[in-house]
Amino acid sequence: MNDTVETRRTKERSPNFPFIPLESALQRAQVLYSHERRSSAPSSSVAKHWGNSELSSGFKQTVAALKSYGLLSDEPGSGARMVRLTDLALRILLDSRPESEEKAAYTRQAALTPPVASEVFQRWPDGLPSDHTLSHYLMFDRGFQQETAARVARTLRQNESFAGLRQYLSVPESEMPAGDDLDAPEPPVHEFDVSRATAVPSQLNSVATSVSARSEKIIDPNGLDVTVAFSGEPTQETYEFLADYIELRLKQFQRKAARTMAAGSAEPAP
Repeated sequence: MNDTVETRRTKERSPNFPFIPLESALQRAQVLYSHERRSSAPSSSVAKHWGNSELSSGFKQTVAALKSYGLLSDEPGSGARMVRLTDLALRILLDSRPESEEKAAYTRQAALTPPVASEVFQRWPDGLPSDHTLSHYLMFDRGFQQETAARVARTLRQNESFAGLRQYLSVPESEMPAGDDLDAPEPPVHEFDVSRATAVPSQLNSVATSVSARSEKIIDPNGLDVTVAFSGEPTQETYEFLADYIELRLKQFQRKAARTMAAGSAEPAP
């Protein structure tokens, strides 16, 4: 193996995933709310509120984490970079009702917003496997580096406990396909209904319609209409997030095709 290949591999980065667990991200969001309320703020001010340097990697990773959980968004405009807490963040932070199911639902929604988290909890709806199994999956199926995979596994487990995901994603045995999970067909994209984890009363619809929306529509080579809807103005990071999600789905199709080919080659000749 030549030096060029070795150098390229050392520079490969893991897929995007929050730098901190959801509980820590909400604590950061609470600090930001205590200073800025619902207003947008320059990233330099946010860094000061958090006791960071705006140029530090820790600050940048924390901002990216809050965005990945859907708690923070960029404000379009010229000049200094502006950010604000999202409606999702405010609904979690400002709900002080004891044992509020709505707050719990929005917390679950935040935990499932990162594409990798959505895929992992779809794969293991009855509870995460051992750290070894989860890290192995993250490295070989999702392309994480070894150290990053271990951190992501810990974060997923923390988020599972904090957001109470196991209780709300479990599927009754009668609904589970027979046989080994690895032999089960991949579900269509539209069949993984995150509302199982985030279902709340009808306020969800009013929230969606109260925010200025933007959508983009394309037609694939087979004539299928594809519509992508945004609750606000999308940014470069928004499209990077979508790219990660699309990559996730492509890998699911590739794994399904590989299993189909393996099953076909294993069948005895007539």
